[in-house]
Amino acid sequence: MSKFQTLKKSGQSEFDKLTEKLNELNTKFQKDERFWELSVDKAGNGYATIRFLPRLEEEPLPFVRFWDHGFKGVGGWYIELSRTTLKDPNTGEVQADPVTEYNALRWEEGQNSPGRDFVSGKQGKPGSKRRLHYISNIYVINDPVHPENNGKVFLFQYGKRIFDKLDGLMNPDFEDKKKVNPFDLWTGVTFTIRAKKVDGQRNYNDSEWGTQGPLADDETMEKIYNQQYPLLPFLDPKRFKTYEELDRKLRRVLGTISTSVPQTVEQAVASQPKVQPTKAAATPKTEEVPWSTDDDDADIAAFEALVNK
Repeated sequence: MSKFQTLKKSGQSEFDKLTEKLNELNTKFQKDERFWELSVDKAGNGYATIRFLPRLEEEPLPFVRFWDHGFKGVGGWYIELSRTTLKDPNTGEVQADPVTEYNALRWEEGQNSPGRDFVSGKQGKPGSKRRLHYISNIYVINDPVHPENNGKVFLFQYGKRIFDKLDGLMNPDFEDKKKVNPFDLWTGVTFTIRAKKVDGQRNYNDSEWGTQGPLADDETMEKIYNQQYPLLPFLDPKRFKTYEELDRKLRRVLGTISTSVPQTVEQAVASQPKVQPTKAAATPKTEEVPWSTDDDDADIAAFEALVNK
């Protein structure tokens, strides 16, 4: 039977496969209704008041932390979770990620090099550096744009700026300030998120803590507690692609690398356009290194000590 005849006979099965794939893609990009997002106007301004909720009994912390990458190359977009979120179950070491390794080598090209621009981003283009995210359960007190959200429990994804607000409340800079656990149902604090555009970026500097005290009566708080969503599934290793899968996608996105020929990260870097960097002093230890594991482990330890006391 010729390929054409096979194609003619397989019309319905091919259509079924196509429909299944389209449904899968549509499901993948549907909004997760469990998550709450701050609504902003055309100028990028918006506000709402929420309350962070405590950890569930079976989970160690009232938040989870993860990294991802989101950048565009000549071969399209690379938007994937970073395997540096995960730790080796035997050694406890952070797992390897091909983009992290690639970024480290590009960064070594030196200041004002194409490599550094690729990692950091330039002229409105997102760089390939890791992006840090947190997820917590929250209770919405006042959402002026969507009042139907008031009095409901949601998941809330946020970044380091808001995390720093939480950390600042639990670990204040001055000894005369009281340490407060914002995740506590009885002694927590309301949080008013205020967003505005500053230099084209969303800024949360005007956000502030408000009223401290019980969220509600005990009966109501128990109902709120029981409505929370588990957080640990977001760190399930099954959600993360393998190193090999990510490596193949990175090669495809970079475009200059053949996906049919095995190639090391070092060879990948060698195939990218470079300029000869001027010889400079060693990188200061205080300089932020985009592919590093960051210094957030100290923050995690502080949260564990305060939240689980």
